[in-house]
Amino acid sequence: MHVRTTRHRPATNGIAERFIERLKEMLAEREWEDVEELMRVLEGVISAYNDACSASRIGCSISK
Repeated sequence: MHVRTTRHRPATNGIAERFIERLKEMLAEREWEDVEELMRVLEGVISAYNDACSASRIGCSISK
């Protein structure tokens, strides 16, 4: 998901910070041994995140 905004818009910082926090949480639940495996993990995490955002349509809040 790509959200275009104007520069220096504080409201968008929260969106980015929530995404980064959730990404960290999702990655902490997984393990990988090399770069190729990490790329597969990232593809799965991003897909799960995007599916949850599409389902919620409101702020992309994902239940833990």
